[in-house]
Amino acid sequence: MTESGTIRDLVARIAAVAPGAEATAELDGERLTFGGLAARVNSWCDRIPAGARRVAVHCANDNDNVARICAVWQSGASAVLLGALLPAAEAQRRVVESCSDAVLGRDDIAAELAPGDSPAEPDEILVVCSPLAPPVVLRARY
Repeated sequence: MTESGTIRDLVARIAAVAPGAEATAELDGERLTFGGLAARVNSWCDRIPAGARRVAVHCANDNDNVARICAVWQSGASAVLLGALLPAAEAQRRVVESCSDAVLGRDDIAAELAPGDSPAEPDEILVVCSPLAPPVVLRARY
């Protein structure tokens, strides 16, 4: 599923050798070790539909945000980041505009495409900003 040595499997690789090392910390003091982060990543991975290629991800300022993004990468999909303060209508517009075929972390919106129907390409980064501008697709190896 992932190529060894890329960011896609970074959390799992570190958790294997240093599970007790601190991975993330929230402003309120909640901390996650790499072992804990790897467990959350796997839990979020289980919620990504099989075959999803471009996943819209709810991005809050918390440890689960890191886990959700890493889960998308670990699954082999591309992530479309949805700001935590986006109203549902704007978040839904971005899901549709980006041709996302799955949504992670927000129950109030849904993908309109079936998993696997997104035109996503390997190792892409998609930026969806304003209703006035089309999405920008960048290529990067991660």
